[in-house]
Amino acid sequence: TEDQYKYELADYVAACSAIADRPVPVAYEENALKALIDTYNHCGVVAGSKGRARVVLNILLMGGYLHSNIQPSGNTDAAHAGWPVFYGPIGGVGVLLRPGRGSKAFRRWGVLVDFLYDQFMLNSHRFQKNYYQAYTGKMAFSEVRGNVQLRYSYPVGNFQPFLGVGVSNSLIFNNTSSQKVVDAATSSTIRQPLFGDNNYMISYRPGGFGVVGVGWKRWSLEGRFERTAYLVNTTTGIRASVKNIYALVAFRF
Repeated sequence: TEDQYKYELADYVAACSAIADRPVPVAYEENALKALIDTYNHCGVVAGSKGRARVVLNILLMGGYLHSNIQPSGNTDAAHAGWPVFYGPIGGVGVLLRPGRGSKAFRRWGVLVDFLYDQFMLNSHRFQKNYYQAYTGKMAFSEVRGNVQLRYSYPVGNFQPFLGVGVSNSLIFNNTSSQKVVDAATSSTIRQPLFGDNNYMISYRPGGFGVVGVGWKRWSLEGRFERTAYLVNTTTGIRASVKNIYALVAFRF
């Protein structure tokens, strides 16, 4: 019976990582329970300070999958070839900041700052330029995304559904994207940068996104839809639009 009460108590204090073990490691008597409740009420407070913390900080480990649709357009072979949708793993870390004081409605707001990494690699469809020449393209680069999200959650039983909006900035590095034209008439292969020598991918790419998700104890599941600036944007009319969908699982410390 005592363990049953401890497990029930663990559900109430699960939001505080310092005492979120199951079952709660506490003797079922007055002084121990008072100490447990005091720890919960001051969760995140620096030792020696008084009252509830102004800000509750949690570290998040994040992982999931990225669905990315990049479509070149304009007078370029890459636009005529066509590209499939990219699916790949993505992971990173985040910091969730929430108010520790104020009304319950105020404490439902939070700000999540996270950094995500993915390795993008995608081959285009084959494009037959003419009777002899066939074109194929490859997008291959590493990318780090910095995101700032404003989030609002509302408790429903043991779950915490939430909505969010945010801004992002993506940094491309280790870019090895290329295109290849095979000429059957001359038995030669021409290789060059994906969009030509003078049309490079943009290194920094800002964007915006919306979020819907749900939290359960120290876990959360969220979906993001993101639109970013063009991957390539030139005065010659070549463009490459980007739409991303994320499915992310996070564990909160």
